[in-house]
Amino acid sequence: MQAQSSPQEIAKSAFPSPGFDTQIKSLSFAAFPITTLFIYRGAANKDGVIVIVQQWMTSKVITVQERESLAECMFILRENKIRKLPVMRGDRLVGIITDKDIKEYTPSKATSLDEYEIHYLLTKVSARDVMTRDPMTISPETTVEEAALIMHENRLDVLPVMRMSKLVGIITESDIFKVLVYMSGARFGGVQIGVDLDDTADSLYPLLEIIRKHGAKIISMFSIYDQMPDGRRCCVIRLIGKELEPLIQNIKEQFPIAFETKL
Repeated sequence: MQAQSSPQEIAKSAFPSPGFDTQIKSLSFAAFPITTLFIYRGAANKDGVIVIVQQWMTSKVITVQERESLAECMFILRENKIRKLPVMRGDRLVGIITDKDIKEYTPSKATSLDEYEIHYLLTKVSARDVMTRDPMTISPETTVEEAALIMHENRLDVLPVMRMSKLVGIITESDIFKVLVYMSGARFGGVQIGVDLDDTADSLYPLLEIIRKHGAKIISMFSIYDQMPDGRRCCVIRLIGKELEPLIQNIKEQFPIAFETKL
């Protein structure tokens, strides 16, 4: 009789092979009410942490002083192809202004004002008059999940990053999307499948054993509890391998399947 593999052996064979630095992190992503276990490929920094804001924020921040005109703010946004500008009073952050703020203040195309009159109007209004004052901020050590949660709950698309009282960066909703793509392993392609499992400590082992037997590799894995019955979870796994069809078929024979996607 063949000896049964231990959970540790099963996990070791299913997870990415040596040659990749593998980090495992638990987090709840703001846009989705889920509890997740992400297994991802990629290099970590010397502390093994890659899901803090410092690793994803824009550190070379373009700013404006509060007395700058809206015309100047609009020029800076267009020239640098950005959409948000922290507003400063000297070295102190006092607000934030976006391209949307400027568009809402700019007269519509239905106005009788010509282009030069509109430009003159924008030179007479300062960033201080239009900016969002005292914006919410976070520290560089804040986790990306915390930043996403703050942005989601407060309907924000940007957060200034402060160390003590100094502006050291900004993180935007686009940065959060990058983290999601990176952590989900979407760039690796393969197959992503949602498996309906019991919410118990050992329910994952039979699934991992099937994956191990087929020689596939797990790129990412997380569990969704929202809209699942009590005592159940949807385990979402992204897999790569040479012959995934027999594996997926085998999984379907053993477990209820919520969904299957291919990239």
